[in-house]
Amino acid sequence: DKVIVVLNTTNPMEMGFIDEKDYDGTRDNVDAALFMGTPGTRGTIGLAKLLTGEITPSGHLTDTWAYDLSTAASYANSGREGVGTYTDISGDTTFSTRINKYSDYTEDIYVGYKWYETADAEGFWNSSAAKLTWNLARGYDQVVQFPFGYGLSYTTFKWTVVGVTSNGEAVSDGAVLAKDGKIDIQLLVENTGTVKGKDVVQLYYTPPYTKGGIEKSAVNLGAFAKTAELEPGKSEQLTISLPVEDMKSYDCYDKNNNGFMGYELEGGEYVLTLRTDAHTLADVSAGRNTFRFTVPDSGYKYETDTATGNKVENRFTTFTNPTSGASSTITELAVPKAHSVDGNDEPVKINYMTRNDFISTFPYQKTENRLAGTIKEDALYVRPTPVDMEGATAPPLGSTTTWTIQDVMGLPYEDEKWDQLVGQLDIDTMALLIASGGFGTMAIDAIGKPRTTDTDGPAGYNNTVTGNGGLKAVCYPSDTVIGATWDWYMAYQVGAAIGIEGKALGISGLYGPGANLHRSVTGGRNFEYYSEDARLSGVMCAYEVYGAKEQGVTAYVKHIAVNDSDSGRNGAFKWLTEQNLRENYLLPFEYIVKVGKGNAFMSSVDRIGSTRASSSYAMLTSVLRNEWGFRGTVITDFYQSATATPSKTSDCIHDVDECVRAGNSQILHSDGKVSMFDDTKSVTSQRAIFNSAKDILYSYVDTVNFAATSQGLDKDSVIGNSVEPFRWWIILVVGINVVVVGIIGVWLWLLFKKPRKAKQKSND
Repeated sequence: DKVIVVLNTTNPMEMGFIDEKDYDGTRDNVDAALFMGTPGTRGTIGLAKLLTGEITPSGHLTDTWAYDLSTAASYANSGREGVGTYTDISGDTTFSTRINKYSDYTEDIYVGYKWYETADAEGFWNSSAAKLTWNLARGYDQVVQFPFGYGLSYTTFKWTVVGVTSNGEAVSDGAVLAKDGKIDIQLLVENTGTVKGKDVVQLYYTPPYTKGGIEKSAVNLGAFAKTAELEPGKSEQLTISLPVEDMKSYDCYDKNNNGFMGYELEGGEYVLTLRTDAHTLADVSAGRNTFRFTVPDSGYKYETDTATGNKVENRFTTFTNPTSGASSTITELAVPKAHSVDGNDEPVKINYMTRNDFISTFPYQKTENRLAGTIKEDALYVRPTPVDMEGATAPPLGSTTTWTIQDVMGLPYEDEKWDQLVGQLDIDTMALLIASGGFGTMAIDAIGKPRTTDTDGPAGYNNTVTGNGGLKAVCYPSDTVIGATWDWYMAYQVGAAIGIEGKALGISGLYGPGANLHRSVTGGRNFEYYSEDARLSGVMCAYEVYGAKEQGVTAYVKHIAVNDSDSGRNGAFKWLTEQNLRENYLLPFEYIVKVGKGNAFMSSVDRIGSTRASSSYAMLTSVLRNEWGFRGTVITDFYQSATATPSKTSDCIHDVDECVRAGNSQILHSDGKVSMFDDTKSVTSQRAIFNSAKDILYSYVDTVNFAATSQGLDKDSVIGNSVEPFRWWIILVVGINVVVVGIIGVWLWLLFKKPRKAKQKSND
């Protein structure tokens, strides 16, 4: 009588069949479709409640669902095993086989809906090229089945714009935006249906675009908000806020020839629209769903990070604009011969797709036979030597203070007490702390640091990697499902629940959640990540991290960065523009630092261009620590090496000497040894080891202090409260003992009861 399709998957599927009619064309073969993702241990109960109408759905998709997956601009070069630019190569990590394992992000910034909506704005889906390739007759409507942000409800809502302000002042269309300004839209959302439910408000922006200039998407998610559960007839006023700076673009090639490379907001008209998804304008009361603002012709340049005041510039790109003369050169402490992340300082260039000509530049097929060019092993595997690098200073070893970690609780990273505390340790202790960072950190009695336990994630604590077979933990919904709530507070609650559980289990750290993007529908780990959109991913992940940290669990957010495919993983080259890297793949991690107060990350096992992600000074120091102001630990993904002492020619996944020089503080290796370091004697190595040890200690103390402050606890009392994992079998053994003792007691009572009765009878 009724057919309902339930999608128990986190990857978009080709769902055209649900539009098909029955044999006489009178009704749909499928009456309804419900996305449940991977919902964890309790999700099927929620599914039943949704199907019976006990509760009302309010989720929205975090990806674009296309009728034909190959219409995605990332599809051809997404690393699909046996189809993409590289195939799975099992455990072989040698340079000779890795050199042609790569992925060209030829779609550039046009990931997910940013591609589909921009292509629609440029008329691509109605072009003869698109019609010939995909046999299209109706354009966009025949391409996208469910847009990004799409979601239905059992009830209906009415939106009414109450006011629009900028920096607290009412504004009208055409108002000039301030460089450091903020746009606030006050919106009344009313439940006009017959059942209770929640609604999601989505605000998108369209920046001005000049053909041949800076690449820009025609539609960009700027902000979103979700109502509480509203009874029929009830309403809630929401404020949707969009900082002006959030609409900036990163020009890594000086495409507008203004002599500047970096973040800028070009002059022109910026159009904001209220939508129910990335494609559909909302039906707003009085018809006001569009707002227009202007930026002066000269535009705004964001030369420094607004949170830290530190300089922002090209960190991954070698380029000179022949027109303006503007140039940038990579200078990295750890990788002095680094190659441009876009691969274009190699003889074989990459042709990136451009909005200036989608028809000619769309990657209709995978990039063929493009090896890593002239990259040589000496450039790829920079061998750290005892020679001091320029600018390296000796760390303050041999400190005579007697601080413990209680003495630095709440102190900023830059406080001299921190250096004095770390300086009390010898280099070998620091090196061992770094090298043996797998699934926890070692105790250091001299400074009062307890041993900690970390587990893999991301959807709760995973015991399959740690070997703690007795660990019993909740399986939470995957990040994609959490993202589909479009509710930052829900993400916060999940993080807090994970933190509370960690406290009970004696776990201090979680390797998760994941903040990589759904670059492709074929991504093998899409379930670990929230969305194809960087802003939605960043906001949701930031609040999940914040919730866990409030409860005393450090979230090692993975995998920074561009770890979006499992085929060919472990050393694959990832070539992309710095604009794409910053605007899409790094932006979620920036939110985690600045909004989520994150103090821990896990680096990728692949490369950023030709540089190992765990050895990228540009990413882990120049951007993460210097530009964003991150303070804390970066741990590698599983440390893979050919021998106990890794060989530079056979191990191309990580190198501990490179790691600490680049800003990767910790090694995910359970049996690490000081001998993993080639160099612990030079000033350069000792400074790097000192900094990394300080990072590890700081992350632990920062989380403990954050939790204690949030909960109003005595800071001295919380150190070391959660050291050992909770052993479920202890309760079982105690329970069995209680039962056994009880049985023995009853047996003894019965044993002596009968003789007593016999004696009483004889006395009578």
